[in-house]
Amino acid sequence: MKTEYLKAKILGHRGNLRRYRSLLQTHLTELEREYLHRRVAEERTEVARLELVLASTPRPNAESISANSPLPQLSAVACLRVRSTRTATEDRTKIGPTSRCRGG
Repeated sequence: MKTEYLKAKILGHRGNLRRYRSLLQTHLTELEREYLHRRVAEERTEVARLELVLASTPRPNAESISANSPLPQLSAVACLRVRSTRTATEDRTKIGPTSRCRGG
């Protein structure tokens, strides 16, 4: 779960970098240009830091998870399932936790 979070953070920072680079292609004042260059440097530093953390995060291997071991903690997205309930007037879709998730 931590790796998914880190990957999402990295993607967000890379999106910021793309946006700042495209802004640098436009007409800007010197102050705006300096600000964007500073932000690009900060975003690059954060991406590098997060990639380092991601690389050092231990990952479970196939041998460590046996058939008798409990299921690994499911992510928030995996814990959601869609169930339909039909009313007399309309169909509605409800999203709720599965039975294997915490609190579900």
